[in-house]
Amino acid sequence: MKTYGIALKIMLCSTFSLQLLWNLQALPAVAGESKEAILTRITGQLESENRPDKAGLKQLESELTKIIEANPSASAYHLRAMIKFYLNDYGGSLIDCNAAIKLDSKYSKAYMQRGVDYCLNGKPELGVADFSKAIECGDKRLSTYLNRGSAEQQINKHTEAIADFSKVIAGDKNAESVLLARMLRSRSYLSTKLYELAVKDADFVIDGKSSSMPPESKAEVYKTKGSALFFLDKYQDAIDALKLSAALSSGDAKGSTTFIMAASYAKLGDKEKAMEALKISKNLGYRPADPPPDRPVHLSSSKADEMLKPLIEKARETLPDAKKRFLSGLPDGYKLSVTTRIRDQRGRVEQVFVLVKSWKADTIDGELASQVALNDFKLGQPLPVAEKDVLDWTILSPQGTEEGNLIGKFLDSQH
Repeated sequence: MKTYGIALKIMLCSTFSLQLLWNLQALPAVAGESKEAILTRITGQLESENRPDKAGLKQLESELTKIIEANPSASAYHLRAMIKFYLNDYGGSLIDCNAAIKLDSKYSKAYMQRGVDYCLNGKPELGVADFSKAIECGDKRLSTYLNRGSAEQQINKHTEAIADFSKVIAGDKNAESVLLARMLRSRSYLSTKLYELAVKDADFVIDGKSSSMPPESKAEVYKTKGSALFFLDKYQDAIDALKLSAALSSGDAKGSTTFIMAASYAKLGDKEKAMEALKISKNLGYRPADPPPDRPVHLSSSKADEMLKPLIEKARETLPDAKKRFLSGLPDGYKLSVTTRIRDQRGRVEQVFVLVKSWKADTIDGELASQVALNDFKLGQPLPVAEKDVLDWTILSPQGTEEGNLIGKFLDSQH
């Protein structure tokens, strides 16, 4: 396992020590060794922190194959599934788990391993079901709750994930396991807008100073903290945390961090640094998969309105097609947002993104998806929008590509 930042690969052990040296050779078979003795010996080797290397694992796989051919059992299939997993054969591991469960429908270890296999095959929803089944069948290990929480996090079941991570934190005496659970819980707190709790968990991990935490994981913790501070309107503190994250990351991860930093500078009124950070983000190839937390747009002048008028007219011409696609059902992970303007009681105006939740007749029921300076509005609040007030629309894919957003693309081209 190379990275500690990919959720389920983190879960495979409940510690930060995931890059173990697998340098212990498989112990040789003993003449006359019983099937039970062989299975016990192999279990001990696989559960050791110093697991066998590739050649040793292949040797153990061969032993188990002979046992399965002669006298198949759920435990033998499960052990071979573990070996295939360690050899990065997730599909083969899944097949052996299925065979184990077919022989014993209550074999909790097979459900646990199959749950991991499902997650690594891009099916975290099936992983959640299997982790739950493992628990139902008697697997009360905290690592199983940690795995389930991570899978729940992947499918945006953050409330459930927080409950599982909290169980681990309350019951695990392994300090590094607790750090891992709190790192993951901080992400779910951020996603559920419990920003102060997200900062608290992130600080706990940062203060833990785990020497074995990979740099990309440290970067993720600082990013979570910085993002939460941004939404708490603590922009300078957010920048300080995001700078530490950016220094430890690269590529798209660094690009997204720098993008949030740009929004923080914009909130502080430092347009020069905001544009500089935004340029760095774009040069790193980052494209936001969701409406950005802030895109400073000043449209009060008649000149600006005149420049945008053709774009607004074109967006409105294609709006019926976007509406039809939304009502017909967008593919999984795709989101539709509309661009509109809001006005506070003092007459101040801001242009914002509104995430579309439903669309009935000529009225959109949405959720404010932009951070705004207007006191009468708050990120995430329900916000109805009349079709006639829509300026633009954007369909966002899970990969970060977008359709529409004519105004946003034009404004980006001006920087």
